[in-house]
Amino acid sequence: MPKIGIIGCGFWAGYQVAAWKELPIEIVAVCDPNLEKAQTLADKFGIEKVYSDARIMFLNEALDFVDIITSPETHADMVFLAAKYGVPMICQKPMATDWETAVTMVEVCKQKQLPFFIHENFRWQSSMLRVKELLDADTIGKPFKARVFFNSTFPVLQFQPNLAQLSEMIIADLGVHLFDLVRFFFGEAHLLFCRTQKIGEGFVGENVANTFIETKSGVHCYVELSWASHVEYDCFPQTLLYIEGEKGSIKLEKDFKLSIMKPDGIQQETVPVPDYEWLHPDYKASQAALVACNHDILEAMQGKKLSGNAAELNLKTLRLVYAAYESARDGKVVYF
Repeated sequence: MPKIGIIGCGFWAGYQVAAWKELPIEIVAVCDPNLEKAQTLADKFGIEKVYSDARIMFLNEALDFVDIITSPETHADMVFLAAKYGVPMICQKPMATDWETAVTMVEVCKQKQLPFFIHENFRWQSSMLRVKELLDADTIGKPFKARVFFNSTFPVLQFQPNLAQLSEMIIADLGVHLFDLVRFFFGEAHLLFCRTQKIGEGFVGENVANTFIETKSGVHCYVELSWASHVEYDCFPQTLLYIEGEKGSIKLEKDFKLSIMKPDGIQQETVPVPDYEWLHPDYKASQAALVACNHDILEAMQGKKLSGNAAELNLKTLRLVYAAYESARDGKVVYF
């Protein structure tokens, strides 16, 4: 049974660890500079070893891999440290706070032949897997236009107060997920144009962003992100979709209601979401996907399959993030 270590014991770590507990692994140690946080997480899940220094954990423990669940500005240091001790790793998104560092992280792990994955879980939501299945089955023919949107006034700072101080906020934190969905559904980008806004108080960085992406397959994608939208039905944390194809359209609405619209009529279904007793009611959609994402990465770590969550592939998603900031800053179209 693989033995893993956890680095970072904040809000999200509790759910990440709970998801790991659904799989055949053993969490042998947790680590956080705040020892009280680390001890609290260890006590909750019956984990024996607790550290405040990741270097000491690497020296003392025989780990098959580590899961890095820290804030973005620490990701590079933790990945380089794990690489130094020859331990494969999983890292939260966004991979790094700048493009050059992310490329270096991937290159270091590649040189050392160490598996390196980014925990990008939106593509593992059951509703997104169902949409992908329909697209792959040619249910609506060749897609030509899509809207991927996440608009809400959910008080995200209540649970993740660190977001308030980020100069690059909603695209880096949330947009990375939706950009990955664009790649997952439609392939790689040909061009991108983005505009951002800061609405209201409480955020240093942008809390609204709208991005147009044209894929190499010819799909026109509109990606909408907002923490300032007063909508009829606030669906947090659900991502909604409207995809148009040559033979029909797919619509994913609130509470995972999926409609397939074709000339001969409309088919509707509700996509079931896996239920676990540890899910936070406000984060159910995204947290339920953690188990499927972890399972995929675990199998890839064990050499059983390839994974779309490989860091080298995730660079393509992260490139969209920094291209969006470049586009918004300079008012230009970015080509790939």
